[in-house]
Amino acid sequence: MHIPELCSIIRKTRLAKGTTQDALAKRIDLSRTTVNQLENGLVPDLGIRKVQSLLEELGLDLHVRPLARRPNYVRMAL
Repeated sequence: MHIPELCSIIRKTRLAKGTTQDALAKRIDLSRTTVNQLENGLVPDLGIRKVQSLLEELGLDLHVRPLARRPNYVRMAL
């Protein structure tokens, strides 16, 4: 998953739960501006602990998995 996908999921989940950005931000000790920037993929840097708190508050979980490797067609051609 890429960051824009994560941002979209966060926004869709928040809206589905009927929670405002302000209410969510207050529950996890962030500013509404930070939640807004995160949902729009504009936040310059947000630590993993804050992201994890936000995800947990929304009932989401973050999983890490290895990237799927694409074949190196140039190498194969050589």
